[in-house]
Amino acid sequence: MSTHSSHFLENASPGGTSSNLIYTLVALLVGLPVAWALFILSQPKIYQAAATLRIPSGSPTVVQASGGMVAVPALIGPEEVGTILAAIHGSTVLDPVAARLSGADLVQFMAPYSKAGTPVMAPVDLLRKNLSVSMRRGTFVIEVKYNHPDPQMAARVANLIAEEYLKFADQAAASSAGTSAPPAIRPTLLDRATPPSDAPVNPVRWLRR
Repeated sequence: MSTHSSHFLENASPGGTSSNLIYTLVALLVGLPVAWALFILSQPKIYQAAATLRIPSGSPTVVQASGGMVAVPALIGPEEVGTILAAIHGSTVLDPVAARLSGADLVQFMAPYSKAGTPVMAPVDLLRKNLSVSMRRGTFVIEVKYNHPDPQMAARVANLIAEEYLKFADQAAASSAGTSAPPAIRPTLLDRATPPSDAPVNPVRWLRR
């Protein structure tokens, strides 16, 4: 067998193939985390601001107990909470918020989405997509949270949504006054949102816009 043939067989031996495979796997194991870290660092930061609303607990109900008459605080049920959360997410609240974002405010609001390189959604759809509303466990407090790459805009939008919902609740209460309908729940503003100082990064959620 010639020297060239022996050299070819030596390079094609199973040991050489295994070494190449190991090197490839090591490169992947090291390279993928580094690439993912660089990807995360390159994504825009998302700031979350929250305004809070307090739901009135209502007048207590006096009931008979073993020790006599006691006052039991009136509590709103899951159905009433669900109605409030749905209203804040609804067009009745978000359409006026979108209308109030005009001029320089609208430019500032839309700028980060225009830079993302994807088709830009309508402002009201962006409002709905980046809004989260929840009841704080064990309390009568509703948190209106809004996410935006600009911390000032995140706080402004959260406050606008809270303001427009309070207007809606006041109108609903006025409409039900003097009728047989149950009295409407009228929350009050507990805390206005302030620009957040920290910025949780969630690049996957951002890319799914």
